[in-house]
Amino acid sequence: MTPTKVIDLFPLMRCLPMCDLEASILGFVSGWHEPNATTKYTQPNICWMEPPAGVRRPHVDPVKATTILLRHQGKERDKALALAQAHYAALRPALQVIERIRYLDEFEPDSPEHIPGDRWLDHLQAQDCVSDDVIRFLRKTLDACTELTAYEHPDFPGRRLSLSELPEQPPATSLIQFQPGCPWGADYCDLEEITEGAATANWLKWRADQQPIAAAIEARWGQAPMYLADMDDPLDDDLFHRFLVLHWCCTCKPDALYVQFLLEASGAPSLIGLKAALLDPENYAHPFTLDGTHRQMSPRAGRFRFTPSDQKTPYVTIAFEDASCWPLVQDLLRQQVDADVLLIDVDKLLQYEQLKPFERYARNLVQHLGWRECLDTPVETLARTDELHVLAATHDQRESLGVSEGLTLLLALAHIFQTETVFHTSRGILMNFTDLPSFKSASKKAEQMLLEVEAHLPLMDEIHVWCDFYASGLWDKRGAMLSYDIETLPWDLIRRLSAWQWEHDCTIDPPQHMGSDAWWDNNFAQSCAIAREVQDAVGPQVQVMVHGVGGPVWIGDVPLQPRPEDTSSPIGKANSEGEN
Repeated sequence: MTPTKVIDLFPLMRCLPMCDLEASILGFVSGWHEPNATTKYTQPNICWMEPPAGVRRPHVDPVKATTILLRHQGKERDKALALAQAHYAALRPALQVIERIRYLDEFEPDSPEHIPGDRWLDHLQAQDCVSDDVIRFLRKTLDACTELTAYEHPDFPGRRLSLSELPEQPPATSLIQFQPGCPWGADYCDLEEITEGAATANWLKWRADQQPIAAAIEARWGQAPMYLADMDDPLDDDLFHRFLVLHWCCTCKPDALYVQFLLEASGAPSLIGLKAALLDPENYAHPFTLDGTHRQMSPRAGRFRFTPSDQKTPYVTIAFEDASCWPLVQDLLRQQVDADVLLIDVDKLLQYEQLKPFERYARNLVQHLGWRECLDTPVETLARTDELHVLAATHDQRESLGVSEGLTLLLALAHIFQTETVFHTSRGILMNFTDLPSFKSASKKAEQMLLEVEAHLPLMDEIHVWCDFYASGLWDKRGAMLSYDIETLPWDLIRRLSAWQWEHDCTIDPPQHMGSDAWWDNNFAQSCAIAREVQDAVGPQVQVMVHGVGGPVWIGDVPLQPRPEDTSSPIGKANSEGEN
C-alpha cells in the first residue's frame, strides 16, 4: 500500500502572522468624523495590522477602513458600508490569497479579510473616492508603521525590531499560542455567547485527544507542542502549538470563513487532508518551544491622528536628556505625521543630521538645544503644546521619576495646566507618575512659582499685539517683547495667542497658501479678535494696539469683524529650524 503523501504546510505558514494567530495592531489612526461617536472612546480607528510572516508592509481591513473614510466625508452609514463593500468586491479578484488574509478571532469565526495597505490606498486613489490629503496622510502612517521598532527582539530582550527587520519565519516562542479558554466556545470567558459555539465538553475532549498526538510530536522533535493547564488552578492556562489551535478551529466550525481561508491558503485538497497535516509530526520541523513563551513578540502599536486642513495643526513637545532614549525618540517622531514638533534635547546629544530622516513625517520639526536652567520658559512652551512627551532612561518605581529637576518641573506645570502628557520609561508608559514623591514635590514647587508670578500687563501704557518670528506676540510701546502674564490673561487666551504666533513662525518657509494675501487677512483678523480679549483682561487703563497697513491702531477703533478661523494650518512640507 502506497503511503499517503504528507501535505506541506509551508504555504499556509506564509499566510499566517509572525507573532500570533490573532490580529496584532501596528498602528491606530484616529481623527475621523463619526456623527454617532459621543466620546473619544467610541471614535473609529483605522488599524494597520501585522502582515503575514516575511511581508514587510502592514495590512488593513478594507471594508471597515473605507467605511470609516466615507463616513468621515459625510455619507450615511448604510450607504458608506455598501459602497465600501462594492469597492472591495471590485478589487478582490486581483488579490492572491496571501494578499487577503484572515486573522484568528476567538469571538468571531467569520473574521474579515485584510489586504496590503498599499493595495488599498492605490485602489482608493484610482477610484478618486477619498480626498488626496487623506491618502497622503495615510501613506505616511503606513510608512511610519513599517519603520517603528514595534517588536521586542525574540533573542535579545531590550532590543527592538521594526517590521522591516523581522525574520522571515516566526521564532520558536511565537509558534506557541497562549490559550486561556476555548476558542469559539459557547461560554468563552463568560462573555457574549458565540452563535452555535462549541460546548466546553467538546473542548475538553479535544484537549485530551491531543495528548497522544503531542507525545508523537515530542518524540520526533524533542519538544512538547502543548501544555495543558491544571483545571483546578484559576491562574493556570493552556499552551498549544499554533497548528494544534488551527486543528481545533477546523474541528469546531468547519464552515467558518476563517477555516475556509486556512484550506485555501494551505492548498490542501480537502478539510480532512488539512486536519491530518496539522497533526502530522513531520510538519513540526520548524523550531518551537514552550520555554520563554512570556517573551512573545506582541508589537507596541503606534498612534496617529488625522487633522483636517481647516483645523489647528497639533503641536507636540518631546523632551529627553539621556542618549539611551534616542530609539524611543525616533519612534515618537515617526508618529507625529503632519504635526508640528518641538524636540527638547536637554543635553545637546543629537546632531542636526540625525533628525533629517524624520522631517518627512512632521509638518515642522524644531530642535531646541540645551534646556538646563529650569527649562528656560516652561509656561511659554506649554502654552503652545497640545501634547507633551517626557522620556526617562530609568526611574525608581517608588520615589523618583529619573529626570532632572527642570523636566520634573515641566511635568508638574503640564499637570497644572491640564496639558495632555505621556511619561515614558525604558519599560513603557508610566501611567501613575503623578503619584511619585518627586512629582508631588515638584507640583508644590510649581504651584508656589505660579503664585509668586506678579501681574505685569495691567501696568503697561500700551500693549501691542503683532507677530514676529519666535516671539510671544505681545510687545510694549518701545518694542520690547512681553512674556505671557498668567495672572492677567486666561490660559485659553494665552494658548490662542501662542498658536496664532506659531502660525506666523511657519511662514518663514510657508506651506501651500501660508503667506498669501488671504492668509495675512485672516492673520490680522485673528490679531484683532485676540487683542479685544486682551483688552478685556487688562482693563481700560491700558490701550491694546494692533498693527495694520497704516501702522498701530487702538483695538477700540477697529470695526468689529466676524470671528476668523483659528490658525488655519494646511499640510505642507516639513521644515526644520534649530534654536539655541
